[in-house]
Amino acid sequence: ALSAADFLNVNGTLFQQGFHLADFEFDIRAKLYSGVWVQDGYGSFVGFDFTTAQMSEAMAYYYNNGGRPIDLHIYATNSNNTAFAYSAVWVENREGYDWSAAWDQPGPQFQSLIESAAQAGFRLIDYETYKTSQGPRFAGIWVADGEDWALLLNYDNRTAFEADVQSLESSDDLRPVSFEVFTGELSTAVAEQTTATISSYELSQNYPNPFNPETTIRYALPSRAQAQLVIYDL
Repeated sequence: ALSAADFLNVNGTLFQQGFHLADFEFDIRAKLYSGVWVQDGYGSFVGFDFTTAQMSEAMAYYYNNGGRPIDLHIYATNSNNTAFAYSAVWVENREGYDWSAAWDQPGPQFQSLIESAAQAGFRLIDYETYKTSQGPRFAGIWVADGEDWALLLNYDNRTAFEADVQSLESSDDLRPVSFEVFTGELSTAVAEQTTATISSYELSQNYPNPFNPETTIRYALPSRAQAQLVIYDL
């Protein structure tokens, strides 16, 4: 877990060695970052602590200049959950996939976006849930890559949620690739075909955190590649 400045320094060092940031996590309470870097020849860019306007500008820039987002984080910058900062990772869009992104969406609007995007051939590859003074909000990234997927949304019962995840795994040949839980409010998950190639990088929050003497860190890569997982004790 690193401060923003140290994280950017590590990112720069690894970039010079041919690695790019694939996924990261932000501990909002400790203000610390952790990440996964891979060496696969793709260029990437990471932006931290953007305003809403800056994030909109960055998304528009990369859409028009051969990039696409693979990871998005939004977190409150005050105790009232009325002001927010945005961070994201973009990679080269060599495949030329069409994509879209949205944030600050209430649940019903987000679900409507998911349905309309699915009808247009877009798959949800990353999403975020976060608290605001107006209730929970959602953000997501969609890509039109032709892979099958499913979404479980707004569960308030763990038993029912786990049963439906197991049903997708056993009957539809799908596996979970992303998961969010909002304490006391909702649980959601995204699943995709187990036979399909992972199209995004994933880094899960380590558990337990903080750890003593050990912890578990799960991550996934879209293809076989050399990866370097770096842990710093500051």
